[in-house]
Order: sequence, then structure tokens, then C-alpha cells
Amino acid sequence: LKQSKEKYETIFNNACESIIYFDLAENKFVECNKVAIEMFRAPNKSEFLQSEWKRFYAQSDGTLNQLAIDNFFKGILREAKKVGSCCCVFLAHRFDGSTFVAEITTVSVDEKPESKVIFFLKDITEEYYNKLNWEKLYYEQEQILDSMPLQFGQKDLENNFVKCNQAMT
Repeated sequence: LKQSKEKYETIFNNACESIIYFDLAENKFVECNKVAIEMFRAPNKSEFLQSEWKRFYAQSDGTLNQLAIDNFFKGILREAKKVGSCCCVFLAHRFDGSTFVAEITTVSVDEKPESKVIFFLKDITEEYYNKLNWEKLYYEQEQILDSMPLQFGQKDLENNFVKCNQAMT
């Protein structure tokens, strides 16, 4: 038992992601690791754990956080209970007022309706906005190619068309 506890503490304290335990019956945070405190820029662990979970869900930025806060939270909990875990992205609010894009994985600890869940969070701000920029550039490239009067086609190594513009179709 002592070895199991030591292994758990090693994993919990040295994880690269934020790990947060939440008690559904008490509707409060029970435990968090150092990464969570740093990620959310909390003054200290005690203040983090005493916070209401709603404070971490930022106002919508037009693309993220389209759901009402209660619907978002209930949705991830329902999905985690149903299949064991749930993963999604939301705009998170830090203690200092700044925001970041967080990937949250919610894991149900047991089958009881009022149990504990574990939240694993990663800051994916850079990856998220890089992907949006890439998608925008890809869309713009498609628009340029489709507006060309010349035929354009791209083939793979097996001589199959993989892309063509409007003039070619």
C-alpha cells in the first residue's frame, strides 16, 4: 500500500499535465497538482481548491465556449459517466484574467452518480491557433486556385488526381 501511494504521488506530482480531482457530491475541487496551479496562475493551492469551477470557463471568443457554462460542465460529466472519459477543448480563464485554450479530458472515477472525477488539462493555445491559421491559409489557397481560369490539377505518386480547381472540373 505504501509503495502504491508513493507511485501515485510521484505520477501526480511530476505529470506534465494539470491533474485536478473534483468531488461531484460536494461540488468542489479536492486536489490538484503543481502544474494546475501554474497553468491557471493561481496564487496558491488553497485558493485554487477553494475556487468555484465556473470561474475557469471564459466568455466565448466567437469560436470556443459556445455552450452555456452549466451545459458544458454537465455535458462533459455525462459523457465521462457514459463511456468512461470525455475529451474536448474550451477557452479557460486564469486567475490573472488572461485566457488560454485548454484541452480537458474528464475521467469518471467510479459508477456512482455523485462520485469524483479527474480532470487532465493541457494548454494547447499555440497548437489551436496554428491549426486555425493553417486552415485559413488552406481555404484561401483553394479560393485562389478555384478562381484561376487555367486548369490546375495535382496527382499523387500513383497518377491519381488528389486536387483540382473549378476550371478543371
